This record gives sequence, structure tokens and C-alpha cells, in this order.
Amino acid sequence: MTSFFTHMAVGILFAEAILRYRLNDVGERAENRLKYWWVGLFAGLLPDLDVIPGIILGLHPYTFHHIVTHTFFAIAVVALFAFIIFRENPLSLPFFAGYSMGVFVDFLDNSISPLGPFDTITEWGLLAGWRPIPGGSWASEFWLPPWGPLLYGDHDLWSIFMNNGWGIPIGVEFLSYYDLVGIAVFFILFGYLLIQTIKPYYS
Repeated sequence: MTSFFTHMAVGILFAEAILRYRLNDVGERAENRLKYWWVGLFAGLLPDLDVIPGIILGLHPYTFHHIVTHTFFAIAVVALFAFIIFRENPLSLPFFAGYSMGVFVDFLDNSISPLGPFDTITEWGLLAGWRPIPGGSWASEFWLPPWGPLLYGDHDLWSIFMNNGWGIPIGVEFLSYYDLVGIAVFFILFGYLLIQTIKPYYS
């Protein structure tokens, strides 16, 4: 499972890519970079804020995880706001990119609930395939699709990570090595963003 730090890093990187595509002038980019980056950061994090209800209610943080925010329905709603309701706002595209790419990262690294909130047990992802998984998306971290044993010799992701050294277990989750890179990238980008944000107040 990808950490929320990596999701925010992806949001920032796509916001920067959109900024560079839209603005050729270096000065204009500098003037708009903070806005683009903050929007990309927040949009990349937004899908994973669905852990908050579980925490508030004293349940497992993943009780409501992926049920609504990691779905085709959620992406369609965000697209509606980004491309129709707020289409004149230049920040709508980095917001959509951050959100949708945050969901896509989960598809690559774990799974999403494509048909949620109407169907909360069907999962879709490179590690889960497309199939019903009792327990929902967060349970899919421990299971592979039927062809998994042919590739890895085991159906249990815990064994895969431990036997192949792909990552380190953190509680009931895993931080893969590429996710550790994503975390490092985030802190570099966030450090720059924070410095540039508070710099005007101390200059």
C-alpha cells in the first residue's frame, strides 16, 4: 500500500508538469508555482482522508477506506467540478490530476473499489485483479489474483514482501522500497514548498 506521502508527492509532480505545460515564461511559473503545488499536494492526499471517519468513530482506520473516494464515481464527480463547474479556474486541472493520479497509484500498488459506493467488495488493481474481495480494498493487500501463485508461489503478500525483500512491514501495512523513494521525494518537495511559502513573511 502506498503511503499518503507518496500520494502528495505525485500530486505535486503532476501539478508542476501542468504548470510547465501551460506557462513558458519562467517568471510566470515562479509566480504560480506555490498555488499549483499546494493544490496538487492536497488533491493527492484527498482520497486517503477517508480514514478519518473510522478514526473518529473509534473503528479501524480502514473501515471506510476506498469505499467512496477510490472509485470511478469519485473521479467522475471530481471531473464534473474540474471541467464543468470550475472549468475557468486554472487550478482545476492540477486538482483533478492530483486526485485521479492518487487513485491510479493505488491501482498500481494495491487496488481500488471501482464500483463503490454501490459495490464495496469488488476490487480492481494490479495486485488484486478484478474480483470480489471480502473485507474490501484494504484486505486486498494480503491477496493476489488467481494467477498470483504462478508468479510468486504464494497467495500471501506478507510472504511475498518478506521472501523477496520488496518492502518492510509497518504494522499491517507495507512500505515498498519504491514507496520509501516517494516519501523522500515528498519531503524534498514539501521542504521547498514550505520555505517558499513562509519566505515572504520573513524577508
